[in-house]
Amino acid sequence: MEWRCSKAGLFQTQPQAPPLNGYKVIIDETNVLQPSALHSMNSNCEGLMDHLRNISSLDRNDIIQEHAHEDREGNKLINNSEILSYATQHDLQIFICIDEG
Repeated sequence: MEWRCSKAGLFQTQPQAPPLNGYKVIIDETNVLQPSALHSMNSNCEGLMDHLRNISSLDRNDIIQEHAHEDREGNKLINNSEILSYATQHDLQIFICIDEG
């Protein structure tokens, strides 16, 4: 699941708190990796890393993502290019947490 800050929220002085319904599912039964019993654990792990990288990598050329351009209230959300731009202005590192993996 993923949550993105609204563009207006970037300039508020209060910390952003995601609403419970503000998350978008980015991996579901239609795009989940199916490991193969015929492949080794190492091969399946490498396949999982590649699969997750393809789904969750931020790309400067990805101006608007299909699944995340407005929230439920119609607020414009920051896109991949803006996330990378803000993060690299201050040499911040970007961390992605994958739970239950």
